[in-house]
Amino acid sequence: MRLVEKKMLSALYGGRSYKNGNTEVRDDKVYLHGNHIATKIGYDVFPNIATLTNWPTATTQSRLRALGINVRQRNGNVYIDNKLIVEVM
Repeated sequence: MRLVEKKMLSALYGGRSYKNGNTEVRDDKVYLHGNHIATKIGYDVFPNIATLTNWPTATTQSRLRALGINVRQRNGNVYIDNKLIVEVM
């Protein structure tokens, strides 16, 4: 896990705001390049599927994995918990 991801987790679960480069935490939400990628509700973190669909980048997936979301990419298709989320045309 990258240092920025460790700090992101610390801020998210510590209830603090955080910004470093392209990653930001505020109001229990995680943003990447200004795009909302996940929300913390209680102790659970939920991905923003719309953002993942539009930007299924390696960085988005890395941040989501750091948050405990089982996101993977196979043959260009993106899966969360082995459920197809983004299909390559």
